[in-house]
This record gives sequence, C-alpha cells and structure tokens, in this order.
Amino acid sequence: MDDTPIKIWRLAERSFVEFQITEQEKTRSAQPIPKDGTTWFPPPRGMLKVNVDASFNKTSKKAAVAAISSSASSAKAFAIRFGMTFAIKNGLSNVIFESDCLDVVNRIKSKIFSAWESASIEEDILNILLSYQSFSLVYASRICNGPAYWVAKGTLVECCPCDWATFVPQDLKLLL
Repeated sequence: MDDTPIKIWRLAERSFVEFQITEQEKTRSAQPIPKDGTTWFPPPRGMLKVNVDASFNKTSKKAAVAAISSSASSAKAFAIRFGMTFAIKNGLSNVIFESDCLDVVNRIKSKIFSAWESASIEEDILNILLSYQSFSLVYASRICNGPAYWVAKGTLVECCPCDWATFVPQDLKLLL
C-alpha cells in the first residue's frame, strides 16, 4: 500500500469538509428565499454575469483566490479584481460582477476606502470599473452566490476537483 497515513488523513479530511459544505448547502437551500431583492436573476439580454467570491481561513490567513490575505474583506476584494482581470484578458464586455461582500461593494460604490487592508485593491476595482464602462459591480447575497462560494470554499480546503469547470460535480450542479 503506497498511501501514507498523511495522505489517507488528508483524503478523509477533504471528504469530511466536502460533506460539511454539502450539508450547509442543503440547509441553506431548505430555507425560504428572502423577499428583499436577494433572489438571483439572470443578466439582462446582451449582458454577462460573473459571480465572484473568496473563501478565507482566519487562522492561516490563506484565501482561496490563490493569495495570502490579511482579512476576509481583502480576500473578497481580491476575488472581484481577479474576476475583472479574467474578463479583461478574455475580451469580455457587458459584464455584471456579483459579490456577496456588501461592505466591499458599498466602499467601491461610495469611493470611500476605509478598510486599510483592502483599500488599494478596492481602488484598483474602481479604476477598472471607470475604464471599462460595460462592467458593473453589484451585491448578491450568499444564497445567490452559492456556486462561486462552493468553488472558493472547496478550493481553500483542497477538495474542489481540478476539472470542476469541465466535469461539474453533482453538488455544484444542484446550486446552478
């Protein structure tokens, strides 16, 4: 048997975390959808939505967006900027970026960058929004941003399959 105890432990840990994420999603999906405008809607005709999210581990300061971050707020801002950079590199236009971090979205929209740990990233996002008139940024509740959360959280705990975009896992399909 060439599996070391550490490999077996990591596999068991990943399976447990994946189970926890699935159970959380079941609980979340069983709850009634709020009637305060937090329901996800498809983008208007001719527009594209890119839902962005990040998962942040307070202990390790590691974010699932392949960055080390000092706070969840800066990880969320980094996820938005990452999504925008992806759109620019791929020549996308008419894109609505959705994030479940209301604080970050509000700071960018108000142009008041009061959170020192994410201020420079938020200013970059504002500059991108000003440069690309066909981009917009809006708040989406965690319920509406479930697929992006699933991928970010799964990546953070190293249980998201590398080929998730090509072969969509059943748990993720349920959120789409």
